[in-house]
Amino acid sequence: MRLADWKGRQFGGLLVVNLNHNGDSATALTSVIASLRGLSRHRLVAATDQEGGQVCLAVSSLPCAAMPVGQAEMTNMSAGIQALGFDLNLAPVSDVCSGSSSIMWGRCYGTDPGSVARAVGSAVVSGRLPRARIDDAVARLQALRASA
Repeated sequence: MRLADWKGRQFGGLLVVNLNHNGDSATALTSVIASLRGLSRHRLVAATDQEGGQVCLAVSSLPCAAMPVGQAEMTNMSAGIQALGFDLNLAPVSDVCSGSSSIMWGRCYGTDPGSVARAVGSAVVSGRLPRARIDDAVARLQALRASA
């Protein structure tokens, strides 16, 4: 898609995954996001899927932990994509595999649903954003609602 299309259509979001071929370096991805935001009359939400394991952006400077990912690894990966200009990480997906022959093996959190729920809920989700960022986002949403 051309930049003129972005300017004319005023899209609300951008999803960057490896198949997009939007950039193979931190500088290139940051530039793409900044260029599209510069054309937008509103806040463009930039998202990616940095789950860990096989699902990571192919940027050498961006951390990509092996699955299953814990809180420290998710915090590190989330900080990396935030530094590139992304607003949203579509991870974690709380996949449960039936065993090592599963097509999802290598990107799942385990084979027991209860264990996976605990791992994703406590270790991963709490590591995605520092509490101050969550509180700031809630405050902004409340201010927008009050002004509407």
